[in-house]
Amino acid sequence: MRGIILPAATLWLMSCASVAAGQGKATNQPPIKVPPLTTTELEDGTGTIGLPTGWRIDGSYRGTVSCKGPGGAAVVMGMPWVIQRPDHPVTNMPEAPKGPRAPVGDLAGALREVLAHNQGRLTRLRSKPASSNLPGAVHFLYEFERAGKTIVGMGFFSCIGDPNDTTLPYWQLYSSAVLAPRERFMKDLPTMMAIWNSWRPNGKKPREGSNGAMIDAVNEANRKMRTQSLKDQQEAFDRMAARWKAEVLQ
Repeated sequence: MRGIILPAATLWLMSCASVAAGQGKATNQPPIKVPPLTTTELEDGTGTIGLPTGWRIDGSYRGTVSCKGPGGAAVVMGMPWVIQRPDHPVTNMPEAPKGPRAPVGDLAGALREVLAHNQGRLTRLRSKPASSNLPGAVHFLYEFERAGKTIVGMGFFSCIGDPNDTTLPYWQLYSSAVLAPRERFMKDLPTMMAIWNSWRPNGKKPREGSNGAMIDAVNEANRKMRTQSLKDQQEAFDRMAARWKAEVLQ
């Protein structure tokens, strides 16, 4: 998804962002010079991204990466958010975890919920369909309030997985976005877009000993536990059925 924001969409978003950032219509001011980027490897070896001085990687896993810069600027690439389906029986059970929830494919609702679960409140949203093979892909330009500050965000969003699959109690919101406080968003935008365009996930497995490898190990252990639990339940049911057949039917 590295090149997912196309030039036409970028111009549209930047024009909207200029208005959202309180600068009125775009002007013919000289472009802001982007500082040199240093190619930086993700901690688990699953990609690289270019960062200027003052920026750092805040977290990464299997090609996804979150970067933070001066003054509250941020670039988040390839982030999947788990969104609970409000119409699924599992999500309505009393013991179900309380996370972001929205109907499958409701990208705006999912974004609103994700922000709310991170102490944010969505206040403005504009969208434009994106050219992509992912379901319902859109470009969003949005504002949200958090901790007394107004943040402007701009990015690419889509639904991961089959929207017609009703078996799972959740779906995933794919997101790549740039964010900064409203008063400095337009100033930081060229640098943030340069960082975006430098993102290079490589599709490799996390390097042994990395945090990504540890996450994979935990996920695999949890999967085996769930599989074993289902197997134990099935075996117990089979034993009960066999006993019932032997004692009652004979």
